[in-house]
Amino acid sequence: MDVMKKLPIGLGLACMMMLGSCSKENVVSPEAQIAGKSGVSPAPIILELPSLAPTHGTTGLDVYPLKWERNNNNYFGDLQKLPTGTSSFTHLWGDPSNPWVTPLPVIPSGQNTGSILTITTGASSWQDELGKGSSVKSVIKNLMPGKHYTVKFYVASTIPAIQDSSVNCVYAKSARIAMFFPKPNAPSVHDYPVDLTNSNANWVVKTITFEAHYKEAVFGFSAYAPKPGQYSFAHIYVDKNSVKKID
Repeated sequence: MDVMKKLPIGLGLACMMMLGSCSKENVVSPEAQIAGKSGVSPAPIILELPSLAPTHGTTGLDVYPLKWERNNNNYFGDLQKLPTGTSSFTHLWGDPSNPWVTPLPVIPSGQNTGSILTITTGASSWQDELGKGSSVKSVIKNLMPGKHYTVKFYVASTIPAIQDSSVNCVYAKSARIAMFFPKPNAPSVHDYPVDLTNSNANWVVKTITFEAHYKEAVFGFSAYAPKPGQYSFAHIYVDKNSVKKID
């Protein structure tokens, strides 16, 4: 027998209203369930590590590794007289017909020591460099202004077996790293010399420390012959993970 039929009409209506009210309170809409969720993790923040492109790439005259290029401003000489490009440890521009008089030794810690960047110079100092030197450059990326970093690289000088008879080719006496921050009012160019004296056809390991004044820094490489009128080849090798943040 239906219980509701046995109740007085007023009481029956009251029960029906209570049941309807309870039913509506207990039902949770999908929107409310989504809105009420907690503990959902926010998207992770990915911090990119500071980096300078490695000098790994295809060899050749006027050929450069990814993210490297010849410095073509008016300060440096032209490509014909002062060529630049990518060489191997054993041959100029990777050309099998033109080996180095003394090949460069393998870098033990190098991830890939198949190629190096090569520049030429007829300058004996930065005061004598206008129109007589060449340079290559890249960009150190993902820097945090105010933080300090180190960058490690290798520099050497060699002499090719086949030389232009119009130049007096000798081992370079030094190289130069010029760094600046492409930002208005940033500090001027920072120079970091690399002494190549008595290091003929051998790598000189160099680590420089710098403070970042912008999120990027231009990293330029040039070199100098011992005396005016002389001509030199110089090389730089940069491995991956060469830049480290120290504070």
